[in-house]
Amino acid sequence: MTLALRDITKQWRLLATAASVGTSTAAAAIYPPPVGDAKGFIALGAFFATAVCGLVYVVMTRYSARRHTSIWTVVATVVILLSFGAIQLFASLSARYVGTYQGEKMMVGDEFTGNGAAWSEQSKHTSPDDLLFDAAGHAERIWTTASIQRAGLRIRELYFVCVSLLAVCVLTTVQAVFCGTRGSGRRDSTRPAPAH
Repeated sequence: MTLALRDITKQWRLLATAASVGTSTAAAAIYPPPVGDAKGFIALGAFFATAVCGLVYVVMTRYSARRHTSIWTVVATVVILLSFGAIQLFASLSARYVGTYQGEKMMVGDEFTGNGAAWSEQSKHTSPDDLLFDAAGHAERIWTTASIQRAGLRIRELYFVCVSLLAVCVLTTVQAVFCGTRGSGRRDSTRPAPAH
């Protein structure tokens, strides 16, 4: 059975819409880490969110009967809690690994260089902002390059997780509402969920 191009386009638009909501919500709640090009980074996050939504949508079309309402309600609740936890963790890591120097966000590390450790002990400065100011915006003078890169990778991965979870929140919540409001006839159990 051949899937028409217009059907693929329709489904992709649905998934892209959910991913867009997730990306927009993430943009309002958290800022992308200062790693590389911000616009490209956000676009990549939206792509990952769309791909994850595609996998969830496959399950949605299989389990779309009224009797699945409670399952989708539980799934939506779990995803919402996971999203909240991921955003809180992202905020915590950002406070630890992102500093500001002259209004610009910069990644820092979790391992001092020899000079960085000595300066932190002497100056009693421990916050990323203070240490970046002391180093004139050169993070590698205070933290090792490897630790800066490691921190950047962690926070970048977590950002993608946050965006994807927020997008899945949209789909699972809509699916719970859809299942809860549809008819309870026998045909209901086999008919896939329409594009929302």
